[in-house]
Amino acid sequence: MDLIRQIMLQVEQNNGEVKIAKKFRVEGYEEVIVAKHIELLDEAGLLKAHFTRTDADGVIGAYVERLTWSGHEFLDAARNEAVWKKTKAIVKQKAGTVSFEVLKTLLIEISKSLLDLS
Repeated sequence: MDLIRQIMLQVEQNNGEVKIAKKFRVEGYEEVIVAKHIELLDEAGLLKAHFTRTDADGVIGAYVERLTWSGHEFLDAARNEAVWKKTKAIVKQKAGTVSFEVLKTLLIEISKSLLDLS
């Protein structure tokens, strides 16, 4: 999930344009791993992307067109570093892993709790 968040933050920072072929990198991850995660983000409807594939390896490169509405909503929930860390800590402590939808719901709930003005 950290890689997915990093990809989405970089896509937003680059005004939606990320070209793996032009050495788009996420520190600590191989380009092929990043491309495969971009494929997952595309399949989940969080961004729109086009891919370079081979018969032997599947996706080996990606060009990100833009974030989708859902992608922007997730990123808005995940952007705050304190919210992100708190959510990850809760998940690790209580469940170990969760689905993407549960993660998104937790991010939103934790963000709401920080905004509690009562």
